[in-house]
Amino acid sequence: MVSQPTIPKRLLCTMAACLAASVAAGQQPSLIEQAPFDTIVLKAGNQQLRVAPLDFPNRIVPSPFPGGALTVQWLDRPGQPIEIAWNSIQKIIMFEDLLLEQAEEMISAEKYDEAFDYLARLYLRYPNASGLDALAQRFLQRDALAAFKAGEHDRALAVLMSLHDQNPAFQGLASAVDVVGDKLIQDKLRDKKFGAARRVLDVLDKQFGDIQPSVIAAWRGRFERAAEAKVKEGASLLAAEKFQEARAAAGQALAIWPDSKPARALLDEVQRRHPTIVVGVLDRPALDASPRLDLPATTRAGRLAVSTLTQLSDYSPEGGIYRFPHGKLAQNETGRRLTFEVSPAELESGYRLDGLARSILESAEPGADAFRSGVARLLSGVAAPESDLVEVSLSQLHVRPEAVLSDVPLESHDSHWVDADPTRWSMDRTSGAGVGGTIEELLYDNEQAAASALKSGEIDVLANIMPWQLGQFRATREFSVGSYRLPKIHALIPSTSSPLMDQREFRRAIAYGIDRQRILGTVLLAGRERDEPAFQVISGPFPNGLSISDGVGYAYNDRVRPREYQPRLAALLARLAWVNLQKARLVEAGREPDEADTNTPIPTLRLAHRDDPLATVACQTIQIQLAAIGIETELVKVTESELLDGSAQYDLRYAELAMWEPLTDARRLLGPDGIAGRCSDPMLLELEKLDSARNWNEASAALQSVHQLAFGDLPVIPLWQVMDYYAFRRDIRGLGERTISLYDSAPTWRKTARGTP
Repeated sequence: MVSQPTIPKRLLCTMAACLAASVAAGQQPSLIEQAPFDTIVLKAGNQQLRVAPLDFPNRIVPSPFPGGALTVQWLDRPGQPIEIAWNSIQKIIMFEDLLLEQAEEMISAEKYDEAFDYLARLYLRYPNASGLDALAQRFLQRDALAAFKAGEHDRALAVLMSLHDQNPAFQGLASAVDVVGDKLIQDKLRDKKFGAARRVLDVLDKQFGDIQPSVIAAWRGRFERAAEAKVKEGASLLAAEKFQEARAAAGQALAIWPDSKPARALLDEVQRRHPTIVVGVLDRPALDASPRLDLPATTRAGRLAVSTLTQLSDYSPEGGIYRFPHGKLAQNETGRRLTFEVSPAELESGYRLDGLARSILESAEPGADAFRSGVARLLSGVAAPESDLVEVSLSQLHVRPEAVLSDVPLESHDSHWVDADPTRWSMDRTSGAGVGGTIEELLYDNEQAAASALKSGEIDVLANIMPWQLGQFRATREFSVGSYRLPKIHALIPSTSSPLMDQREFRRAIAYGIDRQRILGTVLLAGRERDEPAFQVISGPFPNGLSISDGVGYAYNDRVRPREYQPRLAALLARLAWVNLQKARLVEAGREPDEADTNTPIPTLRLAHRDDPLATVACQTIQIQLAAIGIETELVKVTESELLDGSAQYDLRYAELAMWEPLTDARRLLGPDGIAGRCSDPMLLELEKLDSARNWNEASAALQSVHQLAFGDLPVIPLWQVMDYYAFRRDIRGLGERTISLYDSAPTWRKTARGTP
C-alpha cells in the first residue's frame, strides 16, 4: 500500500504568502486560493453551474446517475437551495479534479513550486482523490530531475527519498538513485569532505537498501580501498615522523570507513608516539591574540597561548576566584598588597622574577604596548623582597583586585599556535596533552560535520555543541557532555560610525522589534526552553543567576524587566528616528525639509556575525523580524581577526560576550574605550563609582545603576544569555564536565588507549 506523504510546514507559509500577495495586488485569486466549489455541467447548452461542495459519500460522483433530483446550493444565489433533475446533468466536476488538472499543468510547465502547492492542498483536503498518489509520484520524479540538472544534488536526493517513501517500486527509482548518489558522493570527495561522502553512502544504504541500487555496493568497495590507501599513506608519514600528517591520514581513513581496524590501530600508534588531543571547532580564532570578551574563539585559544598574571578559575557568591598560574597568590590583611609566590618547579625550569615584575610594571606604563588603564589606576608599586616573591602594592582598596590584574599579560612563553592550513592549527606544549603533547584545533563547516567527526574519532573534543544538539549528545553513551561554568551574553552592538545607530530611538526600535523569547525558545532551543533554565531573555549586559544564591548574577538588576516584543511600536520608532535624522541633515545643509524629503525608505543595514551556526541562525531570524517592521538588513560574515584589526564594516553586529566578572568587564564593554564604543556622562560616572568601590555594597549599587542606564540608553542591545556546552570522547582524561574555559585543565589532559580505565 502506498503511504500518504506528510505535508510540510512550508505548505501553510506558502499558501498564506500567495494569498496575501494576490489580495495586496488586487489580482483575481488563483484556484488554490479560492473557496472550494463543485461544477455541474447541464446537457442544455453545456451550461456550467458553480455549487457548494456536494456531500457525496467519499466525494465519489454516483455512476450511473440515479433518478429524481439533486438538491444543491447554487453559489450565484447563496442561501437558496435549488433542485436539478439528474437526467438534465451531463457531468459533475469535483473541485479536487480541477486542482489535479491544474497541478498536472504546472508539472508539465516545470513550475514545480506551484505544483507543490496544489498537491499540498489536495493532500490536506482531499487525500483520497483518484489519481493523486500517481500524480504526486510523477511530480517528485520530475522535481528530482530538475534539481539534479540545476546542480542541486543534495535536494535531488532528498526528493528521491520522498518518492521512495511514497512508492519504493516506482519505475526507474533505483536508476535515479544511482545517478544522483554517485554524483553527490563525487561532489563531497572533490571537496575533500571524506566524512560527508561516507555519510551520503550511509544515507543511501539506510533509505534505499530495499531497492538495492548499484551505487551502494560500488561505492562501499571504493571506500574500503580508499581507506586502505590512506592507512598506507599514514604509515609512511609515521615512519618519517610526520606525526600531524599521519594523524590526519588516519582520521581521514576513519572518516571514510569508520569500521577500519587498521586505521584505528594507526591512530593509536600515532597517539602513543606523539600524544595529541584534537579539538573540533566551528570558528577560527585570531591566533596568539589576547583574549577579548567579545571574541569567543580568540578567548578560547588565547587562554592557552597568552598567559596572564591572574586567571579566573572558579566562581563564588562574591564573584570570581582567581589563581596565579605559576605559583601561589595571597592578599594581606589590609587588602592593599598582593603577593605572588613562584613555585620551586617554575624557578627550576627558568622562570624569572624580573620578567614577572617587568610585565606588571609595563601594564601600568602609559604608551607601552601592554598598557592597561585599570591596572594603572590600581597599581602603587612592585617589589621583589625575596628570591621567589613579587609583591604588588595597591593605591586603593578594591573588592576584587585579582580581577583587575587578570588583564596583565605576562612575557611570551614558548608555546604558540602554528598554522598547518586554514582549517587546522596546533600548539606543542611541554606539559599539555600528556608529556610532550600537542593540542590541535580542526575547523568544521557546520555542527553536523563536527558531531560526526567526534563520533568517528577524527576529533577527541568538540569545543561547542549547539543548543539544539543537546538532546542528541546527552542521549549517547559515546561522549561526555560538559558545561562551561558561566553563561555568555548575546547582544547586538550598534556601530559608532552609523548615524542611524546614533539615534537612541532607532536602537529602541530594534530592541522592541525582535521577538527574543520566540527566537530563544523555538529556534535556538527547538522548543526545549523548559529543560534549559540557564537560557534566558535578559534586560541588560550582565548574566543573570539561576537563583538568588547564584553568585553569577551579582551584577544583574532584576528590577529591570526585559522589553516586550512590540512590532508596531518598533516600526513607529524606527520611522520616527529615520525622519528626524533626515530633517537634521537637511537643516544642517541649510534646507527646509518637506514631506517628500523625509518620505524615503530606511536604508538597508549591514548585520554582521561570526561564521558560527548559532549566530547565523539567530541573525537569519532577526533579519526576518526586522524586515517586518520596515528595517531591511544584509547579513555579513566577519572574522575575529577583522574585528580585532578594525576592518569589519557593519551597522550592527551580533556579539557573544563573556561578561564573566562584571566588576571589571563593565568598563571593558561600556567605558569610554570599551567595545560598545558609546559611554554617556551618567554611565561614566557610575563606572567611576564602580572602580572606586571599597566594599561589595558600593560595587553592587554601582552595577545596578550601570544595568539601569544600559537598559535605557542601549549602547548594546541585549538579547539573551546562553549556557555553552562541549563534548568529549570518554577516552579523554583530565577534562571534567564543568570548566570556566576549555583549556583551563589542558596541562592534565591525556588520551588513553581504548578500554583503558
